[in-house]
Amino acid sequence: MYASLTIQLINSIFFGLKISTSVTLISALTALVLVAIIFSICQHPKDYKKEGPVITLANAPPIDYSMVAIKLAKNILPGPPGPQKNWDFSSMIEATDRLDTSGYLTVLNRLSRPEGNESIDSGFCVKGTKGANTIYFYYVLNASLFADTLTIFQGNRNIVWPMVKPELKFPFHYGDTLIKLCQKLDQSIHADTVIYDAYGDIKTPFGNYKDVIRLHYIDGKGEPNYEWWTSRPFFALMCYTPSGGTRFYIPVEKRK
Repeated sequence: MYASLTIQLINSIFFGLKISTSVTLISALTALVLVAIIFSICQHPKDYKKEGPVITLANAPPIDYSMVAIKLAKNILPGPPGPQKNWDFSSMIEATDRLDTSGYLTVLNRLSRPEGNESIDSGFCVKGTKGANTIYFYYVLNASLFADTLTIFQGNRNIVWPMVKPELKFPFHYGDTLIKLCQKLDQSIHADTVIYDAYGDIKTPFGNYKDVIRLHYIDGKGEPNYEWWTSRPFFALMCYTPSGGTRFYIPVEKRK
């Protein structure tokens, strides 16, 4: 279709015009250049459609990247989807609010294997600590996928997910959708829909961030869940569900 449109335009330029002066010739050449640009855009529409930060394997958090998790039992208005958003949640914490520091998360060696579960295909590990309690989250991390595969509670209770639970796909563009199809421990199949529905800058009570993406999760029960992720490196920055309130994951250097 695009090729036939281009041919029609070229025919109108060279055969529908009487080129008798240098001015007319220049106009014809200018029109031909415009045709070439239009043809290039039409041949590669995806290059012009995609906007916003693109999440890839290269954006993975570095080793020793640490965050503090803070929970706030308060609802927010996530706002509509769209590009170039300016979210301002900087004043959502009031003096009477109770903040629950849920612990710390630290990225460990991506090539580590969980002891006793060396066969698990894991290339990424996050250690969570709160007081004397420790939990390890193991993920599959490769050029096309970031997914849960194993959770270990204090070294004595393991959850090996029967089916890996995708968190992100690579590359992940604004407007893309991911179906998180996973199998629960009771063998039931559970599906969530993840939509990269917005991007922009965000202000939180703990700092401001640019090039943030928002993921809109729709679980099998229909409850919405919103997560704002930093894009470089990619990691959850802020999460919200109507039933669970708001949770922040603030890089440790921002707390100093």
